[in-house]
Amino acid sequence: MLIRLLEINEEQQLRDALARPAGREAHALYITEHARYAKALADRKLPCIYIETEHTAQRVYGADLVIMPGADGDAWKSDKRMLERVWKRHYGIPWTIAQTQRLRIRESTMEDLAAFVAMYGEERGNPDVQPFAKNPEEALYTYIHNQYPLFGYGLWSVEERSSGRVIGRMGLEQTADGPQLSYLIRKAYRRRGYAKEAARALLGCAKEQFGLEQVRVRTSAQNTASRRLAQSLCFHREPEPEKKFQKRLDNPVIYVYDL
Repeated sequence: MLIRLLEINEEQQLRDALARPAGREAHALYITEHARYAKALADRKLPCIYIETEHTAQRVYGADLVIMPGADGDAWKSDKRMLERVWKRHYGIPWTIAQTQRLRIRESTMEDLAAFVAMYGEERGNPDVQPFAKNPEEALYTYIHNQYPLFGYGLWSVEERSSGRVIGRMGLEQTADGPQLSYLIRKAYRRRGYAKEAARALLGCAKEQFGLEQVRVRTSAQNTASRRLAQSLCFHREPEPEKKFQKRLDNPVIYVYDL
């Protein structure tokens, strides 16, 4: 997808932009150094990047991205993936994080809710899986609209490309000890190598896309499938688990992967 960058530096340019329909068809992303212009674009629900300078730095609420003073010149303007993601975030289009031959890993949407409820319902009593929220719809909506924009990563939907079905959930969660790889594949889709295929793809982009240096996997000693998966992906086992996690997991085992 080619995003059109439209700079707004004059009043007439602003009037022309505001006169256009607020739609995604043009693939336009507006850029301005003027706080008043940025606010006007944001109020019009147009995708906007506000570039702060040492002389014009002001708070602008509603801009999709703020480039701070001292940023690396205009290098960001050639970052096509970043620009496309800013545009997609504005229109609520889920980002594709990674793709494999059989799977697509993408940000979750509200349409995934039924699959999540069914998937977590199958795991009642599993010490390695936290139950889904008591109010699933509200919890998923809040997660989508807060976790992804604020942190850039989180738990994503794992989609089977051939069928379009959501067959699992996998992603990177921030813990007190650093990023953790967490995952759950629906029972009907296990023993097909999907977890390993998705995990390998995410580890491959964790450093490049999110700047991570290390990722952990935490599982119970009884979960032989997860332990085999971690070992097959070249995670190495930590000698002693953290005591603070022993209440939630019976004899937790920690594996670490250096990116």
